[in-house]
Amino acid sequence: MARRMLKSLRIKANGVEYKITGLSESLCRDQKFSLKHGKDANGEVLTTEITLCTLVSLQRYTKALTNLQRDQLVERSRQKPHERKAALEDSLRNSRYGDDPMLRSCGINVEPNFRRIEGRVLPPPKIMVGRGQHFVPRNGSWNFNNKNLAEPVRIDPLEFPLEIFKEEDHFRREPAHVRVQKLYATVKNRLPGLPQLLLCILPDRKNSDLYGPWKWRNLAEEGVVTQCISPNKINDQYITNFYTIPFVSKKPTLILGMDVSHGSPGRSDVPSISAVVSSRCSPEISRYRAAVRTQSSKVEMIANLFKPVSDTEDQGIIRELLVDFHITSGKRKPDQIIIFRDGVSESQFNQVLNIELD
Repeated sequence: MARRMLKSLRIKANGVEYKITGLSESLCRDQKFSLKHGKDANGEVLTTEITLCTLVSLQRYTKALTNLQRDQLVERSRQKPHERKAALEDSLRNSRYGDDPMLRSCGINVEPNFRRIEGRVLPPPKIMVGRGQHFVPRNGSWNFNNKNLAEPVRIDPLEFPLEIFKEEDHFRREPAHVRVQKLYATVKNRLPGLPQLLLCILPDRKNSDLYGPWKWRNLAEEGVVTQCISPNKINDQYITNFYTIPFVSKKPTLILGMDVSHGSPGRSDVPSISAVVSSRCSPEISRYRAAVRTQSSKVEMIANLFKPVSDTEDQGIIRELLVDFHITSGKRKPDQIIIFRDGVSESQFNQVLNIELD
């Protein structure tokens, strides 16, 4: 990890900057740098071996973070409301704006207390389950234990798992794509054909490196449905969560989720990936499909929502998803469309309205 993070960074020794190209096997106290300090009587350069060097400050790390680094970054930057409130109060108190003569002379006063505003709590929606029953979520969550599904889907045969597979220990140091290929070869060798469903318990608590390659192998290459779960979340409620919301179930509703994924920092040659997830089989909202396109690097607006290729033909994302909704929802068109758009700042909101919504 240290070798990867330090490579290409600049250090300064003897007033001269150098770039790190690798790490020495020597201990820090044994690694020497030559310090030049004048010449002797014969004109020869005098040097002394020293051990001190310093890392040049304000160097930006532009490489992609590892899963562990991302987790640590999120954990360190996450603040609970009362923690953020306390930090802002401390900052205001330490700044002492009220003592600034310039602000006082301009008649500017900074209120030391938070402004109180009126708010309201929206009533939670009723959740519909089987046998015509409803129940109301509590504290923003719901528990489906001992509940029946409103419209269960049967998968035959799925009475008991045909096989249970476990990754061999000696493969765990291999790259993620190699581990996936090895385990999938075991799956195919021990089953009579492709399975209907593979339930995968990931080895890591968060952001497993196996998730992407495993999903790609199953969905893109084999066409096998998979469900991946985190080992720290396996409980009754976790595996039974399923719901329907009356607001979107009373009339045909198309729900869209949109986002754009960019390449790693510093990689301007990698195209951005735009994706739109769309609900289908209305009134159900647990079934969906995705449409994915590539577009110019670092462009946040989704470029292929509408893509006319002639006067009468459109190959855009939205038309593709509308046609799928119409086919899977009993030849019905949506009466309303709900869009969740992620990844744009407030300064880009008008662009979303003027470009994407249009």
